[in-house]
Amino acid sequence: MTGPVVTNTLAKPPDGGWGWVIVFGSFMVHILADGLTYSWGIFQVALVKDFQCGEGPASWIISILVGVTLCSGPLTSALVNRYNCRTVTIAGALLASAGLAVSSLAQNLLTLYISVGLVTGLGLGLMYLPAIVSVTCYFEKYRSMATGIAVCGSGFGMFLMSPLLGFLINRLEWRKTILITGGMMLSCVGFGALFRPLETTVEDVEKGSELKPLEAKTKEEHQLNGQPPQISLNGKTPTSPTSNGTSDGDSPTQNGPKRPHSIHGAQGILDNVATPTISDKARLALSQPQLQQVPEPPRKSAFGSGIMYRKDVLYGGSLANLQHHNRSNSHVDNRKMSHHGSRHHMTHGEEKPLMRNRRKSSRLDDRPRFCGIPCAQETADTLQEMLDCSLFLEPVFILYVISNFFTSIGFNVPYVYIVKLASDRGVDEDSANLLLSVVGLANTFGKAFLGYVADKPWVNRLYMYNISLTVCGLSCIMCIACSTFTTFAIVAAIFGLSCGAYVGLTAVVLVDLLGLDRLTNAFGLLLLFQGFASFIGPPITGGLYDYFQSFNHGFIFSGLMVCISGLMLFAIPSIQRLLERRSAKVGATTDDTTATTPIANSNS
Repeated sequence: MTGPVVTNTLAKPPDGGWGWVIVFGSFMVHILADGLTYSWGIFQVALVKDFQCGEGPASWIISILVGVTLCSGPLTSALVNRYNCRTVTIAGALLASAGLAVSSLAQNLLTLYISVGLVTGLGLGLMYLPAIVSVTCYFEKYRSMATGIAVCGSGFGMFLMSPLLGFLINRLEWRKTILITGGMMLSCVGFGALFRPLETTVEDVEKGSELKPLEAKTKEEHQLNGQPPQISLNGKTPTSPTSNGTSDGDSPTQNGPKRPHSIHGAQGILDNVATPTISDKARLALSQPQLQQVPEPPRKSAFGSGIMYRKDVLYGGSLANLQHHNRSNSHVDNRKMSHHGSRHHMTHGEEKPLMRNRRKSSRLDDRPRFCGIPCAQETADTLQEMLDCSLFLEPVFILYVISNFFTSIGFNVPYVYIVKLASDRGVDEDSANLLLSVVGLANTFGKAFLGYVADKPWVNRLYMYNISLTVCGLSCIMCIACSTFTTFAIVAAIFGLSCGAYVGLTAVVLVDLLGLDRLTNAFGLLLLFQGFASFIGPPITGGLYDYFQSFNHGFIFSGLMVCISGLMLFAIPSIQRLLERRSAKVGATTDDTTATTPIANSNS
């Protein structure tokens, strides 16, 4: 009778129950957070009039807000891993609400750069990721539908918020309107409170651990060989000691044996137990195997201190068809595969080496560090995973990052300036405000449709993503040819339908290209580049307007950026085939070398 495996097992998604309440909470958070962000163009018109400034300086407010929201993704992930979705969302709602309330007193643009851009942007960043993660933790079979409903709140928020903000600004001016908006944002405290942590059950402890099959298999092999079973601690099975007192595997260090590099392999951490050397464990297993029985740790919430250890936590698509979509994407370098293990079903012995195991200590010098800064273990694990730059060795990922950078430069321009552009072309102000509602409504249908089609096994999701981005860019350019509300509404609908791919399919395509095991790393780096591009996109278009007194140049530039970002990704299949041929040549050379080595040895 073997003892329990030392692991903090993550709870199995129930696919329903309280999960639907969380879907509702996430939907409402998206309505308020994204509704404000994507409807900011209405505030933009009022701010330019009130401060008598150019479009360029005023556009830095929304640029900083979006940039900070995206760039805070890795930090938010670390906080979610250290605490939980509920706590982080509530903190973000309080911060965003406070930033908007202070903004109502602003007397210059610099104050708004800080209060709206930095403070509210960080608050929205703390709300955005937990609103997604909280849903994926509760759903597996119905994950695609649940996340689809939640993110549709973004488009629905635009549909509701743009006419509401326009009405309030016309009646109350922008200062009172932004104060009211801050009060509305405060309601996200209640919606975030709905993100109840998913508790681990006894069944999860018995069946959910990935280590148990490995441990059972190892023990069975030893029994067949007439050897006593060896005990696993912290996910490591000790091997026979060598003459120098160490095992044939990883050598222990002063901090204990090595552990996987991927944060997804950190579920077996037992920080409060001093780790003996492998030779000690082997000797103890032979003499007193009962003493190696480690008591089962207390069960705790999967949301708190460890939810980001799930490798699929950022994946919003259906897991049922995941294997089919990845079957034809074997471009990952075999050398990388041998290091990282299977792209979709990694075992603990195959995962990337993580930081060395550390015992929790009150001493500051003994705490885990990230870039030299002492922090909690969960924080260090998450940041190290999400900001691991070794992924830039993948040519496909580099191309995808460049594409997303170009997309983010032009993506936000229609949201910020379409109201002003329509007003300059003779459309009345109330009708111009409704254009953002058209974009939001079309965006809602676009996300739902693209999400549904993307789950079909016969769909090439990369091509669908590329085509959608290309159409999105073309619709941005077409805006300069519009002169009536009807033409603007048609182009706005096309833009809204197509731009849903950028938000809804980004993580899905990443998994198709790089594998589920590398999603957390890729998504973290991608958020940074999206944030950097968002800082400069609207100000470029605003600056061009201030110089030429026309939006034509800015909309053409932004549309071209989005078009190029979609077209360049059509080169990915060719790059994949090139990598496969190169990998095949390397493998053939290795086989030839291995085959000729015994012959050379026998001749000698």
